Amino acid sequence: MDKTSALEKIKKCLRLAASDNPNEAATALRQAKALMSRFQVGDEDVLFSEVKEAGTRSRAARHPTEWENHLVWTVADAFGCDIYFNSIWSGTRRTGDHVFVGEKAEIAAYAMHVLLRQVCKARQEYMRTKLKRCSVKTKRERAYWFCVAWVAGVASHVKEFVGQQPVSKATSTYMAKRTAGWDDVKLTKRRQNRNTHIDDIIAGRQSAQDAQLWHGVNQGEEQKVLTA
Repeated sequence: MDKTSALEKIKKCLRLAASDNPNEAATALRQAKALMSRFQVGDEDVLFSEVKEAGTRSRAARHPTEWENHLVWTVADAFGCDIYFNSIWSGTRRTGDHVFVGEKAEIAAYAMHVLLRQVCKARQEYMRTKLKRCSVKTKRERAYWFCVAWVAGVASHVKEFVGQQPVSKATSTYMAKRTAGWDDVKLTKRRQNRNTHIDDIIAGRQSAQDAQLWHGVNQGEEQKVLTA
């Protein structure tokens, strides 16, 4: 038996230790403690055993936009996850990843991937069809507010469709240790100015209605955000 197998057995024994049968509970607890001692498994190993990390690529290498950050937290809240931003050098270029932390981190990362892909596609289409006469600067500024509105619209759909799940104690404890001493990620922000059009915000909200979400099951998970 290796440490991974022992950890699974320890968790099973600890579940049995909650039995209403005093003898069964005592036996299971003794077995759990014996395995923990034999394989040098600590309380934190058991606590963190269900916590996973899963990342998905950001559009930004260092400073995500506010709307992208809003989308990340929308997904994190839906699946009971916490997040951190990881900016690293990959070969000759820097890349950034949103890393979800929690029992459903893999599902959350996948949901973020497909939703970010959808908003980027909608953004490109909007720029191509509605902003083609604008300068590059104006086009980017107006597309920014289109995305702000798109994410706001999708956030309400996700909350209605999936709901919100609290972050577990294990995840919170894990994150406190994992990110101790880290600085908060700095976001790319834009202020409303003369290039901000109400039309862009309306268009973003309308486009968000086309975001494809539905219930699904994956490896025992209850709900999922998917795209066709």
